[in-house]
Amino acid sequence: MAAQSYAGRFLLGETGTGKTSFISWAGNSVAGNAPECYKSFVDPSNEAGGPMIGSQTNSSILYEFPSSNGVTLRLLDTPGLGDTRGIACDEEHKRNIARAIADHVATADAVLILVNGTQQRLSVVTDYALNTLTSIFPRTLTRNIGFIFTNVANEYSLNFESDGLPEALRNNYWATLDNPFAMDQKRRKDLSNSDSKRRLLPWNLVLGAREASLGTLADIIDWINTLEPQPTRDILLLHEQSVALDQAILDRFAYMGQLADLKKEASTLQKKSKDTQQTMGQHQHFETIINKEVYQPVEAGCSYSVCTVPDCYANCHYSTSYFSNLALSVWTQTWMVGFRKSCRECQHPIEKHRWWKKKWMKVKVEESIMDEEAKAKYTAALEQNGEQQDMMRASEETIASLDMLISTAGARIEELTEAYAKLSISGSFSIQVQKSIALMEMHLNSLQSKESDPHSIESLKRSVDGMKRKLQAVEDVVQKPWKWWSK
Repeated sequence: MAAQSYAGRFLLGETGTGKTSFISWAGNSVAGNAPECYKSFVDPSNEAGGPMIGSQTNSSILYEFPSSNGVTLRLLDTPGLGDTRGIACDEEHKRNIARAIADHVATADAVLILVNGTQQRLSVVTDYALNTLTSIFPRTLTRNIGFIFTNVANEYSLNFESDGLPEALRNNYWATLDNPFAMDQKRRKDLSNSDSKRRLLPWNLVLGAREASLGTLADIIDWINTLEPQPTRDILLLHEQSVALDQAILDRFAYMGQLADLKKEASTLQKKSKDTQQTMGQHQHFETIINKEVYQPVEAGCSYSVCTVPDCYANCHYSTSYFSNLALSVWTQTWMVGFRKSCRECQHPIEKHRWWKKKWMKVKVEESIMDEEAKAKYTAALEQNGEQQDMMRASEETIASLDMLISTAGARIEELTEAYAKLSISGSFSIQVQKSIALMEMHLNSLQSKESDPHSIESLKRSVDGMKRKLQAVEDVVQKPWKWWSK
């Protein structure tokens, strides 16, 4: 019956299964205290003191009970799981358990999981708690896990069906315990309450439970002595993997959210760019070129008497180049005018004529007609389109980067999920998420049936949706390769 010195045992279970009273029972039993001398061994500062539906233990704490034969019983009391205050509380409890193990326990020879033996059907809360517990322990501890069914005196009073236990642990050690310390505490409470209408628990039942419990304690110690202590490093590794997996999932959600927003912005930008290009197309012909014929003076091989009256482009007379300008002038006045004051050819006054070595000729020219308003719109659209194209290129680069990050996060989820499944007793990370969803939906239905605060209901709905997304993220790694996730 001698237990190994300084052996570490973890005490775990669902909220309300009696872990705290188990601690005091173990302390009194090791000390050899009779029921009339029972005392509490738990640290009162570590007890919540709230409603029993929430965990009464605030944090994990290590208790040591030295016996008269020099053997010290060490029990690590832990907060209960299935806390009605929410999954976040349970996550904090799991972190707390991992920290306590890292600080106090290098090896563990037994893990005692307390289960309410009076319940016949496996409740959602119990199912969640049991699967949570198996998810945080490595396969190396499978044989070292035992179950204590509380609130029942023996196996004939046990209602709990073994198929309610996790499959990997259904053949493990189990014992029943009708805790005499808890019975004594209840009896003392009734004695101190004169208004209590409940029948006082007979003292002989407390004494009988004490005798039976001593046999249970001896049986538990005998079982522990058959076990090989296991290092706790894999428990810590599992916790770290769980935290890393949660982070990888959150990262992927964050990247996907950013990607969705960015693709939406890119689509809007693409539409705007298309509109801008359409504006450019509408106003790109802001300049009109007109081909027309106009009169222009051109170099000539001889002198011409050219009329200078506006819009008269007559080449009235010409002369060979050996005439001097003065002679030509005198001759022209004599020939052109005679007894007239106007030109015989164009009928315009003689003084409006000049002798040039040029003549009027029709020349084809191009004339540019500029629509300044259309030009301004085109120029503005051209500049805007350039900016939009730069933004679209930058957006495409960011999208490609986010696609890569999503793929990386997917690969990380796949890697961690496989490692977790190989190490954990539960064999699957997704099973625990499914149990969490079932528990949260149970609480949600309860709140809705009681017509509770709408804000609380909506908050829990969002939490349920978040857990479902988390489950989908984990299941995706099984359904398709991570390298295709971003497509």
